[in-house]
Amino acid sequence: MPDLDTLIDADAEFDSSAGGFTKAKRVQSARIVTFDARKVKTACDALQTMPMDQESVHIVVSQSFAGFDLIPAFLKLTGAASYQRLYLTTLGFSRDNLAQIEVMIRAGQIPPPKLRILCGDFFRRADSGLWDIGALLAKEHGFTFKSYRNHTKLILAEIVGKYYVVESSANLRSCQNVELFTITQSKPLFQFHAGWIDEVLKSSEG
Repeated sequence: MPDLDTLIDADAEFDSSAGGFTKAKRVQSARIVTFDARKVKTACDALQTMPMDQESVHIVVSQSFAGFDLIPAFLKLTGAASYQRLYLTTLGFSRDNLAQIEVMIRAGQIPPPKLRILCGDFFRRADSGLWDIGALLAKEHGFTFKSYRNHTKLILAEIVGKYYVVESSANLRSCQNVELFTITQSKPLFQFHAGWIDEVLKSSEG
């Protein structure tokens, strides 16, 4: 009996009276790969290769690298020159994260109109100086940078016509904890997350 991942259809209508979406679809997960990367130093070494279609890679890491390290690693592992679309959700950023984003934008690796970032309101209040830097970068380069009552940690990456989703316990900035990343190649999963993020961004502060 194959394992099935239940995904909400991004096109489904929300039925508030029923407390959920009116329809959903199930997508078969072709393969699950696991890797203990707690002693690995780089994101490329941890991931090694990008997931195949409908494959999920589950990686446990230590404090050796930040979630953001996956973003340049994806381009290196796919051989792509740039992202076609990139969504990032996180509680907060580091100064280094914002500097890396600017470097990748200037290098043509991230097209600003296709970059959407959703942070947490807590980050906006607790580190207003760093938030202001991000907001200024967004205004200068033309990408979306907003906050909401968000605690999700996601990377949605469309690269050379393929769709990758990172669901993580870790924020994009560095941390001092054991963290988990699940990286899946799945267009339906990408569309699901992109759908609710786009909806939240409409009512978020920027």
